Amino acid sequence: MLIAVVVIFIIFVMIAALVMLLFLNRAPTGPESKNNPVTIKTNKKQSIPTGRHIDELFEVEFVHPGIFYVDGKYMGLARIGGTNFSVLSDGEQDTREEALIGIQNQIKYPVQYITSTVVTDTDAIAREIRSTNTNFNNELQVRYNNLYAAELEEMKRNRQAMTQVSWLVISDDGTEEDNPVERIKEKMALLHESFRSRVGIILTPLELTEEVVDAIQQMILPEKLSRPSDMIALGGLAPVKFNIREIEKIDIEVA
Repeated sequence: MLIAVVVIFIIFVMIAALVMLLFLNRAPTGPESKNNPVTIKTNKKQSIPTGRHIDELFEVEFVHPGIFYVDGKYMGLARIGGTNFSVLSDGEQDTREEALIGIQNQIKYPVQYITSTVVTDTDAIAREIRSTNTNFNNELQVRYNNLYAAELEEMKRNRQAMTQVSWLVISDDGTEEDNPVERIKEKMALLHESFRSRVGIILTPLELTEEVVDAIQQMILPEKLSRPSDMIALGGLAPVKFNIREIEKIDIEVA
C-alpha cells in the first residue's frame, strides 16, 4: 500500500512539472505581443573589401627604366651587398665604419637607407639542382637531387629561410636644369665606385622596372612569395597588389 502511494505521488509530480514546462514555453498572447511583435536585431558588420591597389599607398610613375617619380621626387634604387661586418675583426670593422662615415659626409644630396628581412628565393637554387640530373645515371643520385630541391622549395613556402636586404635610395626634386634621370645615374655611378674601392661594399643600381617593383614589394611586403616582375611578364597591368591586413605590421628599418 505504501509503495502504491509513493508511485502515485511521483506520477503527480511529473505531471505537474510537465504542465509548468508547457506553460513557460508557450508564446505570449498579450496585447503587446499581438500589436507590437518582437523583432530581433542582429548587428551585421558590413563586409569591407581588403584588397587594395598599390596606388592607394603612393602613386608611382616610371619615367625611365629603373627610375620612378613619386610624391614630387625622382628616385633611383640600388641594392647593397657585402655588408656582413660580423665576420670581420674589430680593427677591420672600425676601419670600414670610418670609411663609411667619410663617404656619407661627402654626400651633399638626399640619400636614404632601407633594410628589410625578406623570404629567401630558394626556387632558383632548386631549379639548378634539378637541372644537374641530366649529368647523372645513378638513380639514387637523381632521387636525392629531387628530394633536396623539393625541400628547398618547401623552405620558401613555409618562410623558413629569411635574409636581410638593404637598399640605397637617391632622390632628386628636378628643380635644376639638368635631366634628373641623368643626375641620379651619375650619383649612382660615383657611389658605386666609392663604396667598392674604399669599403668593399657592392652597390648595384636597379636599372630595370621589374627589379624596382620587386624591391618595392620586398620593402612593404617582405614575406610575400610571388614577385611582381612575374606578373608583369604575364601582362599584368597592376604589378604590385597587397591586402590591407598584410601591411598592418610592416617591419622596415630606415636609417
